[in-house]
Amino acid sequence: MQLRYTLPEWGGMLAFVSMAVLALWRDGSMPLGMALAGAGIALCGWVYCHRLHRRIADAPLVPIATAPQGFVSIAGRGRELQGVPLRSPLTHLPCLWYHYKVEERDNNDRWVGRSEECSDSSFVVADATGEAFVDSHGAKVVCSQEHVETDGNFRHILRVLAPGQQLYVQGHLSSRSASVDGPSARARLGHKLAAWKQNGEAHARFDLDRNGELDMQEWELARAAAQREVRAEQREDLRTAPTHYLQHSPDGRVLLISDLDPRTLSRRYQRHAWACLAAFFALVAWAWQLYHHAS
Repeated sequence: MQLRYTLPEWGGMLAFVSMAVLALWRDGSMPLGMALAGAGIALCGWVYCHRLHRRIADAPLVPIATAPQGFVSIAGRGRELQGVPLRSPLTHLPCLWYHYKVEERDNNDRWVGRSEECSDSSFVVADATGEAFVDSHGAKVVCSQEHVETDGNFRHILRVLAPGQQLYVQGHLSSRSASVDGPSARARLGHKLAAWKQNGEAHARFDLDRNGELDMQEWELARAAAQREVRAEQREDLRTAPTHYLQHSPDGRVLLISDLDPRTLSRRYQRHAWACLAAFFALVAWAWQLYHHAS
């Protein structure tokens, strides 16, 4: 998942990496270098988890129908798009999204990844006010459902989002409406008159004297009829609900999808952030002791 670090944060992480390299080069102290490198990793973890915690906690849920354009958080039931349903590789059951991983046990009795597959299909999330199309390609998905099967020296791990689940989605919302994004009244009028002229409807309806040509008066009748139909189409467009799309934010924030409610998800990342911060201070203290012991 992409994160936007500020200059001081980049400077802090690079400082720990530089100190680790310096310790290994000058003193050949592997423990000191590992402690400093670990502190840098813990600092990165704290920034990552704290950002996600604040990102979720600071974005209240909004109804889909009245959600503003831009970065929003919504919640609703997930369902498949019409057509061929997506099926998970292991259970072959319908799903909205899946992540499938195959691991193999090595000679040291450790599981080593051999293959990995993640779906990128779109699906719909609907609440009581409307629905939005969700593009899951490259999204950050936090899934509580995990199915594990072991077959000899191979382990199959499947995480899925199932149809009908309550989902939390945070991302960039854009809405498209025929009344706003469709062609203008002038363009519609021109297209309609051109179509009537091409398919013969104009002569069939408005050639009143049946001489095979439309005079000025007959052409004005055709134009007035086309204008009435265009206005009727525009009124129908206004009654049609806009189509909403959720995807990655243009500023780099990745679409977040989860079957956990936002409060639970936010607290999870908050706990992870505190754990990373505790590890950071512990590793810094260890590095300090190693440095003074070596001196």
